[in-house]
Amino acid sequence: MFPPRLVLSPIDFSEHSQEALKTAAEMAKAFGSELLLVHAVPVIPRLPSAAEFFHEADYVGALHR
Repeated sequence: MFPPRLVLSPIDFSEHSQEALKTAAEMAKAFGSELLLVHAVPVIPRLPSAAEFFHEADYVGALHR
């Protein structure tokens, strides 16, 4: 088996993802691989209606809350 050229680690800044990142970084260092982080975010809870596109800032604010 060839050493990996890329190590992928998802991250959502939780404690578990921080631990996974440490492991991924160690693997990347050991193999001389590139480390790629993917920020995982929750699914969009609802799609905006056509009228809400006129109030995009309100919609984005609701997503952040």
